[in-house]
Amino acid sequence: MNITTIRLRWLYMRGVFWWMGLAFTLIGTAVLLVVFTLWQGEEGFAANALQVGAKVTGKKTHIEKTGKKGTTPRTAYLLVYTYQDSARQEHEGSAEVSAQTWGDTKSGDDLTIEYDRTNPASSRLAGSEKRIRWGLWGMTGLGSLFATAGVLMAGSVWIASGRRVQRIRTGMPAVGVVEAVVENDSALKVPNTYRVLYQFTDERNATWKGRGPPQAWSRTGRWKAGDVILVLYDPQNPDRNEADLFEVRSEELAALQEQTEGDAATD
Repeated sequence: MNITTIRLRWLYMRGVFWWMGLAFTLIGTAVLLVVFTLWQGEEGFAANALQVGAKVTGKKTHIEKTGKKGTTPRTAYLLVYTYQDSARQEHEGSAEVSAQTWGDTKSGDDLTIEYDRTNPASSRLAGSEKRIRWGLWGMTGLGSLFATAGVLMAGSVWIASGRRVQRIRTGMPAVGVVEAVVENDSALKVPNTYRVLYQFTDERNATWKGRGPPQAWSRTGRWKAGDVILVLYDPQNPDRNEADLFEVRSEELAALQEQTEGDAATD
């Protein structure tokens, strides 16, 4: 072989789906790690939470940027309150509420809050646990979705590349002819990728067709209709075939061509 197995596998693997798979996996894993940290914090707070009464001392708002591009403005409504811990130390806290609750609440109103007895300065409105946990479950689902999609995407590319490399390494050689180089028309189409279409005749003189994997034009553009190309196929099932696009076994193509020319001269 004119190229190592590792290098050949990399040539087949690399591409949009491989990088997308890795990106999705990393994003999903990062989200899950963040969620895990938040879950630990939530469990710790819930285990040490104490409910007490608080007094509203003020109200404020601020604008947050949301949306896919982080450009959609959203108004956050906050209530500011004070409370005393079990040691009668006074603390100030704030909590986001709905616009209606914010509008209906005034300074001096009573609130029920809960604070972390191991860190009395940390507090939130009583009853927030359910909303927070739903949010964490949502983030867990999102992270799992990204990670799973990434693993499946990268895994499928890994498996497919292994099959192609195996056919290149062990397949029976045959002289093929390029029929055309066409834009990739797969269901999951990657822009600016192309496939080499070819045909070949197996040892039983049956004609088969095949197409190479999606590749950039820099790798497929050198082929044109009528070019001779080496095809490696499974003798038990010639429909499983692979064109030697990277000329791994180019010396065998030359030998087959010489043999074909010799047979033609003899006839």
